[in-house]
Amino acid sequence: MKINLPTSWEAVNLKQFAQLQAKLQDGTEDVIERYLDIITVLSGEKPSIVNQMPLEALKKAIDYVSFINHLPKETKIKNQFEINGQIYKGVIDVTKLTAGQYIDIKTFCKNTDEIFDNLANIMAVIYIEEGQEYEGTKHAHRARIFQEHLKISEVYGFTLFFSNLLNDLTADILDFTIREQRVLIEEMQRDLMSNGDGLGY
Repeated sequence: MKINLPTSWEAVNLKQFAQLQAKLQDGTEDVIERYLDIITVLSGEKPSIVNQMPLEALKKAIDYVSFINHLPKETKIKNQFEINGQIYKGVIDVTKLTAGQYIDIKTFCKNTDEIFDNLANIMAVIYIEEGQEYEGTKHAHRARIFQEHLKISEVYGFTLFFSNLLNDLTADILDFTIREQRVLIEEMQRDLMSNGDGLGY
């Protein structure tokens, strides 16, 4: 029986990475069961096939994928990338996100325990087809493409980027709101002073 396994993060897509993190963080599984699950995820084979592996072969397989013991290297954020001839451009400047993008990002960032599960979803909000505008109805299809075709080694730096993205965006919006309120208050004060009317009780 021959099972093909990756030798580095360069061969692990976003879907596999999310599944793998879930297995690595699951403290309830028996060690052998966890090993079997890890090899199943990384090989893409059916569990019934992986379960036939002799324990000695399973141990060798786990040693073979020892790269998973270290997180991927932080990569530079890309402004765009290409999948099957389609270019996807990212809105890296948070101030240029639409309100719809902001709401969707906030939704996918609600549960920090599901960050890796939602990585493709978050990227599908930030990166859209070149020349297109963001539409929530097309998001799920784009996320599936990213799950299957993007390697975690290409976009791992994005996980750190978006963890700060929402905080930065919220701060920008709060700052903008405060400034707008100040302008409004100053205008109201000027109006009150100009017409000479005070507040009556």
